[in-house]
Amino acid sequence: MPRPPGRPAKPIEVHRRAGNPSKKHLPEPVKVVAMSKPPRAPQGLRRPGRKLWRTLWGEAGAWLAPSDLPLVVMLCEAEDERADLRQVVAEEGRTFTTKTGYVAPHPVVGQLRSLEGQMTTWLSMLGLSPSDRARLGLAEVRRVGHLEELKARREARLGR
Repeated sequence: MPRPPGRPAKPIEVHRRAGNPSKKHLPEPVKVVAMSKPPRAPQGLRRPGRKLWRTLWGEAGAWLAPSDLPLVVMLCEAEDERADLRQVVAEEGRTFTTKTGYVAPHPVVGQLRSLEGQMTTWLSMLGLSPSDRARLGLAEVRRVGHLEELKARREARLGR
């Protein structure tokens, strides 16, 4: 989807921090309950896919839901495929020479770029960049750390 011309929109949290001077309607901050523990990685994943699996559920687990599971699985399987394609490029090079002596890009390079484009789309759908989180209404999601939790309990106890 093309961006509208002009300056990019200010993130919602910037509007809130400034006291919303434009009186723009701001959506309520999203409150997300993280899953108690991440789902188990599928059997067929190899090391790159399992590493991405742990990263996704560790970093984005605050807003990922069980309904995101198929997309996360496809993304992790694609990460395994990406590792295979990168290995081919590392072994055979980015170019090859045809029988007529013409140097051409290796077909695997095109496959790799296409796969990475698809993976970027999937990452975007899962809200894994600041602009994607803003678009999904998740820009203000913050994982509550131990210190913030202690402060909140103390303020609740003191009646603030």
